[in-house]
Amino acid sequence: MYAPQSVWDRLSSFLDQGQGSHLHRCYDFHPVWTGDTVEIGSLSVSFVEMDHSVPTVGSRWEANNRTLFFTGDTGPRGGWREQARDVDVLLSEAAYQGEPGAADYPHHLTAGEAGRIAREVGAKRLVLTHIPPYLDIARSVHEAELTFDRPVAVATPGAQFDV
Repeated sequence: MYAPQSVWDRLSSFLDQGQGSHLHRCYDFHPVWTGDTVEIGSLSVSFVEMDHSVPTVGSRWEANNRTLFFTGDTGPRGGWREQARDVDVLLSEAAYQGEPGAADYPHHLTAGEAGRIAREVGAKRLVLTHIPPYLDIARSVHEAELTFDRPVAVATPGAQFDV
């Protein structure tokens, strides 16, 4: 597991009352933060802090001259966009629909913001994820396509995408 230390601490506190014994049996934990890079086989994965109320990281995955950036939970602010520049695939959360800034919680993106950011960073393809089940997926795709200006896909269970 590659995640901020605080993620491990919270999981450990919740699942093992702070002992961490159960988690250590299940996971080989490696704390990561902005600027960290790990090699996993032929993949190079770099991490960057995201715009969220609790510490979270996005990740840029690179291999064979192909790149994917996964936002994880994030709002639109922060320096994370530089890590997403010129990727082949931007896997972006899209927890909201409608106008940016209309939500009470500013640390998630609208589908339209995801599309706009994908266009601004030069992503070749946009795949939306983190769409709550009570939202109309077709509307999220439409809003993202309006700002991305090309077809947008959705991450669903079992979906596969070539990077």
